[in-house]
Amino acid sequence: MPAVLPHRRLGGSEIEVSRIALGSWRTFERMPRAEAERLLASALERGIDFLDDARYDDETGKAPIPTGYSEVLFGELLRAVGADPAALTVSNKLWWEFWPGQDAIGELEASLQRMGLDRLGLLYSSTLPSEVPVPVAVEQIAAVLATGRVGAWAVVNWSAADLAAATAEAARAAIPPPCAAQLPYSLARTDWVEDPAMDAALAAAGASLIPSAALAGGALSGKYSDGAAGRLSDELGDPRRSAALRLGAALRRPAAALGTSPATLAIAFTLLHPRTAATLIGATSPAQIDAALDAVGLAERLTSGDVAELRSLARLRLPADALSSGRSASSTRISCCYPGSRAPESSWCHGGKRVASVRSGEKALNFERKVATAFRMYASRRSRATALPTACSAAGRWSTAWPLASTSLHFE
Repeated sequence: MPAVLPHRRLGGSEIEVSRIALGSWRTFERMPRAEAERLLASALERGIDFLDDARYDDETGKAPIPTGYSEVLFGELLRAVGADPAALTVSNKLWWEFWPGQDAIGELEASLQRMGLDRLGLLYSSTLPSEVPVPVAVEQIAAVLATGRVGAWAVVNWSAADLAAATAEAARAAIPPPCAAQLPYSLARTDWVEDPAMDAALAAAGASLIPSAALAGGALSGKYSDGAAGRLSDELGDPRRSAALRLGAALRRPAAALGTSPATLAIAFTLLHPRTAATLIGATSPAQIDAALDAVGLAERLTSGDVAELRSLARLRLPADALSSGRSASSTRISCCYPGSRAPESSWCHGGKRVASVRSGEKALNFERKVATAFRMYASRRSRATALPTACSAAGRWSTAWPLASTSLHFE
């Protein structure tokens, strides 16, 4: 755990937030009040000052109101632990659920009233319903900003196209563009964030990244391979969870070599993205908060080789349902050298057809995306083959412009 938790600025705003953010979701409703207070106090004592809340419907059957009790409870906990809201960045979300009967200002005011707060540091707009086009949403957010009840705005789970459109609309409305985007990003899911269109949209907005679902719902903790119980216990046989659960088990080896846990290692990976300001976590115990905070220091000491190993585990592999006991008719090899390769281009071919290629000097992420796309195409055909990468080495710290020194992947 770092002695002092580092902070990063959110995009072009004036807001600086701790590198770890704590989300409340529906967590506190399921905990005894004393444990919830202890958890929040622990987060604040350890330097977490970025707290994410939202209005959720009650699922316990015990809440005094059917929706929004999550906000009521969050505000009560803040006051119980003696927190100073002015010293925190508290975020909440626009769901647009009751539009047009309730506009953005009305939704914000209702949330603030339930939370017992005068203002928010950050207001997210969640994914827009079809009846709220981007220009209308930006117009509504401009009205919210004019009230002075919000420090800055951001988006949650927006597409790259909508984010780009919002940035253009914000310029026309003479308001700042969204300062951040909260998006699913983990070793189990890199596609949304690392899509070139999203990277371009984030760059145009000058927006920071707030990775969510960093542990893929807990699958990357690795605990399920030991038979431990958790929120996914009833979903261990769900094929939609299988890849992430296998990856969580596979992370135990590199985590042990680094003297850490799979959960800490998985969170550290999200902090390495050059646009990440803070990674959003959920926790039910102070120990889980400590594990997340340890990721901040771990991210600073991970080597390029460590990152390459993580990416080889996470990205350069076929889903289990694409594998069978059969054997492909031929082996496939990808070999690339950067820079100064004698060969101007290296390709991956299958069945005599080139499905992925990379030119000397091309960015590593471009190559990885091509190979990952080819994997998905290959898997969709459910070919009788076993195609597992056996080697992946790289030099240079990871970034969006990280050049490969060498890569050799062998598929048999």
